[in-house]
Amino acid sequence: MAGQGRIGQVTPHRVARSGQLTNHLRVTVLVAATTLLALWLGAGHADAQSFTEFPLTANSHPLGIASGPDGNLWFVEANANQIGRITPTGTTTEFPIPTPNSLPVDAVAGPDGNIWFVEFDGNQIGRITPTGAITEFSIPTAASKPQAITAGPDGNLWFAEGADNGNNIARITPTGTFTEFSIPTAQSLPRDITTGPDGNLWFVEDHGNKVGRITPTGIITEFRLPTANSSPQFITAGADGNLWFTESSASNVGRIVPGAPNTITEVRISATATFPAGITAGPDGNLWFTVGGAALGGSGNDISRITPTGTITEFPLPSPSSLPTTITAGPDGNIWATESAAAAKIARLTVPASPLPLCATTPASGCRLAQIGASSVEIRDDVDDTKDQFKWSWAKGAATDVNAFKDPVNGSARYSVCLYDASGNNQPLMEMDVPPHGTCHTVPCWKATGTSGFSYRISKAGTLTGITTVKLGAGAAGAAKVQARGRGANLPTPTLGLTLPVIVQLMIGDGTTECWQTTYSTATRNDAARFSAKGP
Repeated sequence: MAGQGRIGQVTPHRVARSGQLTNHLRVTVLVAATTLLALWLGAGHADAQSFTEFPLTANSHPLGIASGPDGNLWFVEANANQIGRITPTGTTTEFPIPTPNSLPVDAVAGPDGNIWFVEFDGNQIGRITPTGAITEFSIPTAASKPQAITAGPDGNLWFAEGADNGNNIARITPTGTFTEFSIPTAQSLPRDITTGPDGNLWFVEDHGNKVGRITPTGIITEFRLPTANSSPQFITAGADGNLWFTESSASNVGRIVPGAPNTITEVRISATATFPAGITAGPDGNLWFTVGGAALGGSGNDISRITPTGTITEFPLPSPSSLPTTITAGPDGNIWATESAAAAKIARLTVPASPLPLCATTPASGCRLAQIGASSVEIRDDVDDTKDQFKWSWAKGAATDVNAFKDPVNGSARYSVCLYDASGNNQPLMEMDVPPHGTCHTVPCWKATGTSGFSYRISKAGTLTGITTVKLGAGAAGAAKVQARGRGANLPTPTLGLTLPVIVQLMIGDGTTECWQTTYSTATRNDAARFSAKGP
């Protein structure tokens, strides 16, 4: 299941038995990775008061975790060779697997009301009833190294086979019939698999550096990731209709759009080695993922949240270097994760309230205004979405002190560009978030421009909402200026032919809010392909 796992540190004999020791993320060990190509970061920090940790048997090495049909959570213990069950209140029960040393690594709730799991060394798919009765099914390909399992849209279970002699995506019916489908890229090392919103299965290839899609009939298509050697590890379907995945070596979270699978956006978590792992869709509409770099010579020991627009908040775990690995949304509305370090725990996080969007359903009042005719806006809606454009310039504006920009280089404020019109459509028509600080292609995304302003620049792929550049300039009345530009398929381009007046605002908030605004009462062009105007 998406967000279930295969990483951690165990004893050398276990690594040797798996036969998978390299310098990449593996079933049993995560060795420091090398490539740290950066995109962008919008991370804030929260305290750990919402966490509860439940201890397990030391060194049991808990990995994949899933919500069960019985209202409990089910997980695998790789070193203890057990399937575990934990109630929402923390009572655990363990069930030994019949095959010794089977190395279970992942679990998922099946369509038949049972829990299904994969045995990496046992080369079997296991089924356990809610009462603990276990049945095992041998995989046709010997030593196939099954990595992950998910419930498919067709009523079957689907799993990834990571061995070089396997390199398959496979299907098992609830009655135990197998079918295997070869991945086109040789030695691709498929890591995780999930059901997408489009009725297909989606998987990630660690060595292939690709995201793959397989139809229920077995047709496979692969999509190469922008960052080389990114080591994608886990994948899940988000509430926004997209697929989200983690890239361990690159410290990225990625998003791929099912309807336009070549549209891949990568979100930089940190400039240091965080080794993101499990990822799951939360009950709040956001994505939640684990960061365990502190236990692996890097940084981070968190459960983190990323919004569909790219804002990241980190929730540090109470136990240091606990190696959080896999994650799922529980039946109780909380987030649950496995901590795979020697202390071996299950963590429960009470989902905190998401911050309210800076762009409200109606424009903010009291914003700084520009002089008459000194501002412009242009939106282009191309047949090719990659050529969509947004440009807004607020010039000769009201007096603005540099502190009003809340220091995006070092601060934690949120930044959003909002566009409204006078139609009866849902407002705002455009909401484009820009994260603070961060690293873009090895250099800071934001930088100070002297002592009076700041600028933001990212690649033409833009943020998750399409913004590529922002310029903030403080000054006396008539001298302040703000600019924002965006382009590409990530832009939330509305259907053009807008209803005047059109209002564009920049909102900056960190508990208190600052805003800049232009109202456009007339347009120089307003049709289905372009909107352009000068104002106010």
